[in-house]
Amino acid sequence: MNRTFAIAILVLTLTAQFAHAQRCGDKLWLSLDDPNSRPIPPSAYKAVKVTIDYNDPTEDSKRKIQEVSPEQIHLSDKTEALSIRTLCGLSEARFELSFDNEQMVILIQHIPGDAGNFVLRNFPFQPGTFQIDLGNRSLQNVDLVHNTILDGSRIVEERLWSLQNSKIQRIAPR
Repeated sequence: MNRTFAIAILVLTLTAQFAHAQRCGDKLWLSLDDPNSRPIPPSAYKAVKVTIDYNDPTEDSKRKIQEVSPEQIHLSDKTEALSIRTLCGLSEARFELSFDNEQMVILIQHIPGDAGNFVLRNFPFQPGTFQIDLGNRSLQNVDLVHNTILDGSRIVEERLWSLQNSKIQRIAPR
């Protein structure tokens, strides 16, 4: 009996070392460039609509699609960007942007919610519909960028993934 109990405790102890809680709520930042390769401030867009598609963990992973209001933030180099939360992962984030009487749609698919923050920048605003697939937990089409932030008086390291602009594909014409 003691041996069975000891084995059970050992298995539970070893299993607990590999278990970890999911850390939800990282962010996705978007900063596009104008025709002169300058970042477009969020206030310059005539219209911005962001829709997210996700499975809600509070409702038995029921699929939800909802419109969200992006925040306007400053990236570490003071570039203004749009920001949304990735919750516990998104099947898709759909950005519909109007600028200079043109409309651009960007579909960012399979975004993990606990891999760190993601940024799409230095991609030119252009009419049409574009998509990039981040591959969920397998993470594809991104590069790891070192990201250090100041949290009060202490330095915090965070993972920041930069979307590979060369992997963004046009899926619909102007």
